[in-house]
Amino acid sequence: MLQIAAQRFQHAPLSGVAAPIGRTLLGGRGCAFGFLIALCALPASASVLFDDVPTVPSRAVVDVLEILQDATDPDDVVFRARYVMPAIARDAGELSYEDVAEDFVTLCEAHALPVIRGDGFSPARIIVSLSDRATEFGVPDAEATQLFEAFTVDGDTCIWDQF
Repeated sequence: MLQIAAQRFQHAPLSGVAAPIGRTLLGGRGCAFGFLIALCALPASASVLFDDVPTVPSRAVVDVLEILQDATDPDDVVFRARYVMPAIARDAGELSYEDVAEDFVTLCEAHALPVIRGDGFSPARIIVSLSDRATEFGVPDAEATQLFEAFTVDGDTCIWDQF
């Protein structure tokens, strides 16, 4: 696991009651009424799916790009949660860093942390990035607007780290 420099995560494996519901959400066939009844039976601790990005305080549209494990330093494994938020675009965007500052904590605590834990990891650090467009990790893109924040994980809380 630590030999891999970066690994892309998919959604957490589905099991129990969540499995048939997840398959319905992911394209399986099923009755909408049965789905709603089954949804009510889900435990509160059901896994967050990879694509289930929460509503952020800025109310901007956010899509998950990828969640990576960066193990270039075996003593400091960092997870990188990368999201696309077109509203921060330099030229046509309507939101500044100040407008989306609280979104970083929400994305860390309500999405990245549960997805990473659902895949069996206990992260100590998570870096959340927002970009106005999909970019390839580690490849410079002078046209893209990108914002980053780093967090230390303490229980279910993401604590902002100064770079």
